[in-house]
Amino acid sequence: MKKLSIFWFVICLAALCFALTPQELFDRVDKEPVSRLSSSLEKLSPEDLKTLLALRNAEGDSFLNAIVRLKAEPIALYLLKNGADAFEVAAGETAFSLACVLDLWDFAISAIEGTKSYGENQPILWEGVFEAVKNDNHRLARVILEKTIEYRANASIVSQEALIDAIKAQDVFLALDLLRSGANLNAVDRTGSTPLIIAIANGDNRNAAPLIFLGADVDIQNHRGDTAGMLAGKKG
Repeated sequence: MKKLSIFWFVICLAALCFALTPQELFDRVDKEPVSRLSSSLEKLSPEDLKTLLALRNAEGDSFLNAIVRLKAEPIALYLLKNGADAFEVAAGETAFSLACVLDLWDFAISAIEGTKSYGENQPILWEGVFEAVKNDNHRLARVILEKTIEYRANASIVSQEALIDAIKAQDVFLALDLLRSGANLNAVDRTGSTPLIIAIANGDNRNAAPLIFLGADVDIQNHRGDTAGMLAGKKG
């Protein structure tokens, strides 16, 4: 019995010796296999995990952001459940925005459902909509809109850019969701084109008709001097 106790004492001591400190774990985040990172994280005490989440590397980046960039979604979700803030800015990025760019669906939605600061995080949420649209993840964009329905009154220019991208992608349902969310019906892109001009130029009557019904200005000219009405006439 005594020998058995000594054996387990040695095993536990060895485990402690091989356990990484929060700083060591952060330093090796890009070098360790995901499975080993996960195992090392589980060995951290709650205090050490809190320390790890507060650490920043030389570039000012966070451990959570680094994990999201690795697309290690299970680990990112584990961190989120253990106190990580997906909306905290580190090195100019938030984990939520990165997740939208990298199409980490579960993490992005969990971040939205876990936050209590919709108003404070509204610009980041709109950025998430924009990035989701750019990456053709319209389902994610719609879910973000649904989760933030009470906080849409002051939609930023980002939502207008997302609207134009939705029109280009011929996604009428997302376009209408964005319009209901406060996007500018007559927003212009770098060529002076409005969502309506883009829809007609693409031959997308599915989107053009509801835009006109909602009051889109048919007389705005793009950089070539074309209006939506002129383009519609050219296309017959």
